[in-house]
Amino acid sequence: MDKLYKIAHAEYMKHVKEVPGTKSNKIILDYFKAVGHSWVQSDEVAWCAAFVGACLEKAGMKSTKQLTAKSYLKWGKPTTTPKRGDIVVLSRGDVNGPYGHVGIFHGFSLANPNLVILLGGNQSNRVKMSPYDKSRILGYRTM
Repeated sequence: MDKLYKIAHAEYMKHVKEVPGTKSNKIILDYFKAVGHSWVQSDEVAWCAAFVGACLEKAGMKSTKQLTAKSYLKWGKPTTTPKRGDIVVLSRGDVNGPYGHVGIFHGFSLANPNLVILLGGNQSNRVKMSPYDKSRILGYRTM
């Protein structure tokens, strides 16, 4: 999972973000293409799962090739002791609803034990590291 994290971190270092207005960031559209969804022509379409999937594919690992964050609850195998580079699936709104968020585990916050830090796409419309409340975690996944 080190390779996955390094690839995702390289995307973070490119400062990838959505383009305001009707134009779209080609890099984000390439994430969609990497997982078989070249029909997506707007960076306004939720892209957290496309980002994770594109990073997995580039690392030589199979993604779910789906654009739903919760599809990653069936990827790999569950773990209760995540390591940097593992996949984290979060709820968004209703825990049982269709929506979620997926990112790559960076670590737990040292300042607040209730937070997990994810490296992911479509976090404030960009690739970045963001803190999330642990209560939203639906699962940690590893190879």
